[in-house]
Order: sequence, then structure tokens, then C-alpha cells
Amino acid sequence: MATLPISCGWRTRSARTAINLEPCPECGAAVGGSDACQKLFDDLGLRAFQDLRYAAMRRLAVDCYACQHDRYILSGRSLAAHLTGLAVAIEHGGDHQVNDRVQSWLSRTRDLEKPVVPSVRGKITIADVTGAAAEEYAGAVRRWADSVWDAWREHHDLAREWIAAAGLR
Repeated sequence: MATLPISCGWRTRSARTAINLEPCPECGAAVGGSDACQKLFDDLGLRAFQDLRYAAMRRLAVDCYACQHDRYILSGRSLAAHLTGLAVAIEHGGDHQVNDRVQSWLSRTRDLEKPVVPSVRGKITIADVTGAAAEEYAGAVRRWADSVWDAWREHHDLAREWIAAAGLR
């Protein structure tokens, strides 16, 4: 299987589709493996410093990526941070006060049991988002979030319980 270095991920979308690249072992994106997938994520983060349209969606993009990559959800607390981030975005309209309360609760909560994660964590991946133009980016990230949230459906009640434990119903 051919792999290409991805020097600037968001500009290589057509190259990725023209060549059969190795998939990321965690999210399945055909981008050239785990390191290339991480590079796309890092490049996306850099764009948030350059354009407010990307910055506005940064938290949600991080939660999506984390819920699809084991290294970002190693503990119950890290999973809770990202899964509740998705829940807040989708079920609470992205209310920053809800996220702040959950983060405060997590900073005081040491032991959270991590559930078994789903084997498939969404059909949409970072590869589907990085090629979006700035004016289309927010919609692309929301579709990504819906896909990831749906993949975690067996843990929706747990995410809601964590939000409730932070003092929110």
C-alpha cells in the first residue's frame, strides 16, 4: 500500500483520494497511517490560530478527534471530558457554562471508570473535515460530531450522568 508524506494535510485531500493510503489504525481514515492522521489534526489546530472560523469550532473538533483515538482517552476522566464535550455540543447547544462546570467537576473527580469503547467510532473522520473551506468548516465539524456521537450511542446515558454529576440536569 502506497503512503505519501503529508506536509500540509488540508491541501492534500485530492492526493489522498487518488492513492490508496494506509488507514489510521484508530479512526480508519485513509491518510497514511497514525502519524499522518495526527499531522492532519495538528495542522487543523494551527488553522484555528489563523482564522476565527476554525477557532470557533476547535473544542468540538478536539472532542471528535479524541473520541476516535485511544491515546486521547486513556482514562475515564479523559474520556469523560471529551464525550461530555460532544454531549454538550449536541444536546446543550454548545453551552460554555455547561462545559465549564463539567471541567470543574472533572478537576475534583479522581476515579472514573472507563467503559469499553466502541470498535467503530464514527464514519466521518478528520480526513472528511480537513478539506472543508473556511465557510463550510463549521457544518463539516458538526456532521463529524453527529457521526462520532452516534457511534458512542451505548454511552450516551453515561455522558448525561457525568453532566448531571457536575450539577446540571
